[in-house]
Amino acid sequence: MGRAPTVDASIPVASRPHVVKVASPLRDVSRNHLEVLLEGWHVLVRDLGTTNGTTVTLPGRGPVRLVAHDQQVLEPGTLVELADEVTFSFEIG
Repeated sequence: MGRAPTVDASIPVASRPHVVKVASPLRDVSRNHLEVLLEGWHVLVRDLGTTNGTTVTLPGRGPVRLVAHDQQVLEPGTLVELADEVTFSFEIG
C-alpha cells in the first residue's frame, strides 16, 4: 500500500502481493508505505521504512507510531494512519 506501490519483478506472478494505491495530494505517503500481512487468523501491518511513518491506534488504546519494519497485529476497530495524511480502519464483516 502506498502512493505509487511497486512489486519486485523477481517474485513469481502467482505469489505477488496485491498493491493498493492511495491518494496522497501532499505526497507525504511513501511510494511503498505499508504492508498488510496475514499470519494464520491474524492480520498485521508493517511499516516499510517510511519517512513520515505509520501510526496504529488499537480500540481503547492510545496511538502508537510504528518503528521502521515493525509489525502490529490489528483488532477490529483499529485505525491506521499513513504519514498523518491517510487513515483507514480495520473492520471484519
